[in-house]
Amino acid sequence: ENNRGLTERIALSGVSYIIVTVAGFLGTVYFARVLGAGPLGVFALGLGIIKWLRVTDLGVESAMEKRLSEGNNRGSYLTAALILELLLATVVVTLLFVFGGQVNSYMGGKFVGVIALLYISDHFVKTVIVQSIRGCQRVHISEGLKALERVLRVLFQVALIFLGYEVLSLFIGMI
Repeated sequence: ENNRGLTERIALSGVSYIIVTVAGFLGTVYFARVLGAGPLGVFALGLGIIKWLRVTDLGVESAMEKRLSEGNNRGSYLTAALILELLLATVVVTLLFVFGGQVNSYMGGKFVGVIALLYISDHFVKTVIVQSIRGCQRVHISEGLKALERVLRVLFQVALIFLGYEVLSLFIGMI
């Protein structure tokens, strides 16, 4: 009975990974065909900046996941991690706006606000939530949520493109 539950959780994680991969691939093909290389390149630059900003992680998320998985004082560890992440996000976003002119120049438009929102969304909300679920030893649930988020994101981005938001639809869809 116990092995069956483990097998089901592993299968759910595998299926979730396939869904994430297929949705991402189909979305990228659609975006490239509809928007073209220029807007997709601007979007890629924005994602690159966000990933570069993630260098500031400092291991808080991994430490939180580990401590939560131990099962003791989960509330205290989660609170401490959230406070640290909030402080870190505040510093990063402040610096992002301080150097906003350079960011906008690099991206070829006024994208610093969108980049800041994406950083907060990606770093603070999504990752902390996923790491918390993983820390509570519910990896299969976090993988299922990741698949659902990716499918809904691609559908939302396609809808925004249809409404005429062009490259902004890709950024808004990520938030």
